[in-house]
Amino acid sequence: PYRPFFALATLYNVVIMALWFTWLHGLEMQKSFFSFQISPLQTHFHWMLFGFPSLYIFGFLLTAFPKWVSAQQTKGPYNIFLALMLFLSQILILIGTLFSIWLLKFALLFELLMMLALFRLLFNFYISYPGKKLFDQSSMVLIALGFGIIAQIFY
Repeated sequence: PYRPFFALATLYNVVIMALWFTWLHGLEMQKSFFSFQISPLQTHFHWMLFGFPSLYIFGFLLTAFPKWVSAQQTKGPYNIFLALMLFLSQILILIGTLFSIWLLKFALLFELLMMLALFRLLFNFYISYPGKKLFDQSSMVLIALGFGIIAQIFY
């Protein structure tokens, strides 16, 4: 049910790698194909830390987490909506990085809100789990994901 996350992540990776190699080729040729609104190094950091892994991580977690806590998985259109919104946040970040610092700021906020919404969904799965313990696998995943979201806020 979470295949859209993986398909969109793969599509995003192909686009990002093509843009990155185009930019690197422009460096070799002493001409710029893009005008980055922030440092290309910061852009690369964000793409590698939060950009492409987020779709894969949430696709995996939304598949595995409900099974860990014996919860009912979300179905159909809701999953597609979540995947498209997270993908849209990545595309807006890409466009903002290349063209507009204000769009970039909006996109980063939108990405953060999408990740918080997905975290809340996983947290609701966890809360409904009757056999939860303080340091079981599912609670550790939530803690790690929470630290990742905090890292994104400070990034």
